[in-house]
Amino acid sequence: MKNRNRALRAAAPLTLAALLLSSCAFAGGAEPLEAGAEQGVDIEAKTIEIGSFVPETGPVPSYKLIAEGSKAYFDWLNANGGLDGWTINYTQIDDGYDPARSLAATKELVQKNQIFALVAPIGTPTNSAVQPFAVAEGLPVVGAVGGDPSMAEQENYFVLLPNYYDEAKLDTIFGVEELGATKVAVLYENDDLGKPALQGVKDAVEELGVELVAEEAFNVSDTDLTAQMTKAKEAGAELTVVWGSNSNIATAVTTAERLGFETQMFAPFYTADPTTYALAGDALDGTMFGSWLLPTTDDNASVQAYVEQMTADGNADEIGVFSLNGWTNAALFAAGLEKSLETSDSPTRAGLLEALSGFEEVSVGGAPAVTFSPGNHAGTRSLSIIQAGDGAFATITDETIPFSW
Repeated sequence: MKNRNRALRAAAPLTLAALLLSSCAFAGGAEPLEAGAEQGVDIEAKTIEIGSFVPETGPVPSYKLIAEGSKAYFDWLNANGGLDGWTINYTQIDDGYDPARSLAATKELVQKNQIFALVAPIGTPTNSAVQPFAVAEGLPVVGAVGGDPSMAEQENYFVLLPNYYDEAKLDTIFGVEELGATKVAVLYENDDLGKPALQGVKDAVEELGVELVAEEAFNVSDTDLTAQMTKAKEAGAELTVVWGSNSNIATAVTTAERLGFETQMFAPFYTADPTTYALAGDALDGTMFGSWLLPTTDDNASVQAYVEQMTADGNADEIGVFSLNGWTNAALFAAGLEKSLETSDSPTRAGLLEALSGFEEVSVGGAPAVTFSPGNHAGTRSLSIIQAGDGAFATITDETIPFSW
């Protein structure tokens, strides 16, 4: 067992599937608990039931790649003996990225499937809709993939995804202090995704005493950013932060190349993905990203296990930041559960919450440094800077950079 624990810790140290795993679905109502067992825990069979809601359909089906990573992690874990002999049964329900369906799916998982915890559920609006129910139920929600800051304030929620304000602010500070930029431009998606990043850039510029020379909005559906990039170029922007979708970033970098606009580009962590290279080609080379995840080419043990498992599952073409995000959030649950089992023979929700609350600079999955503290269950407190080049992504900072505000 010591070897198994060491293997898990090597892989768990350094963010939900298109496939439906329904091994624990019941045809009828919930079955009675064993004496002394928590909901979702079968002591005799040594199984733990968990679940998630996933947008297999709807407006953002690409997000299901996150789920592929979560499923791959639990496949890998179970194939390697489980967690101290415990097998994880992972059920996913398609919610179509519809908050009402997300809530219905969560209630089904809790009341019918009798899950122990909700793990790596996807989406900001969907998680927001589920939060009141999950809090009332005392349901552990581990690795929620969403940017609502209120989740990290709940004692039963543990979140790895950094908010976009912090990410964009750190990117700007790095560009000014480390790269010497004095003129900054920001292009942002004109909604709840882009506006926090805009504020992060503006606050950084004000604090550093440099000039914000262009502030240009766009819609997520826009396919032409010529006007916005032209304004940034004419203003002499040395650093340009672009906050939007993968296709928006591809449009920005290809437009800059066409215009002969030489600027250091920064983009969101989730766009440091092969899908962006597929759209942008070598125009993406040189773009930087403040990332809470290691590149998929890193030699970290868990990242290597992720690549191997995705390949074994026939999903090698889906290796990237989305699925590594899912793998990492699943690994967070396993790491917390493993720690809780150091002081208990059987998993308990209270033990899981206590164990996760004690994490300090713990590397989990593809996240190099996860910290939780009372009243603050936002696990990402620092970022690494990675850069695109020759079709891949590499870390260019020796250590993670902490949020200093």
